[in-house]
Amino acid sequence: MSQAHLDPHKAPNPFITAWEETHQEVSDALKLHLQPADFHLMGLALSWQDMEPFFYGYFETGRSVQELLGDFRRDEYEGWLEAIPFDPKSVLSHLAHHKWTPEGAIAMSATLLAFFPRDEVETIASKIPAKAARDFYEFG
Repeated sequence: MSQAHLDPHKAPNPFITAWEETHQEVSDALKLHLQPADFHLMGLALSWQDMEPFFYGYFETGRSVQELLGDFRRDEYEGWLEAIPFDPKSVLSHLAHHKWTPEGAIAMSATLLAFFPRDEVETIASKIPAKAARDFYEFG
């Protein structure tokens, strides 16, 4: 949440923050008709480094990957645009073999569980090599 993302009562609001961040990341290049109430809040975590709250969830855009990726990148901080097929094997393999923060990995795993049966996700996860906890913090 941010003091820059206030609701009509001038209070910080995670749904407003989610909406604003989605528009910054995606909608500057693609006009989306999302509202803060469209955010599916899934959980709350605390950042290990600074104990800042981390709300996670998702918006459903109804747009194709090609439309969402486009060529937009706000600045160097944002990294790169990449599409990961949204299925348990692709997502869990990506989490295991690429750089992810713990909070991002939790959010992606929870989103998988919102769309796929738990036993399917667990079966696929059991076949992917484990990633050490330190690998989520040591990116170098």
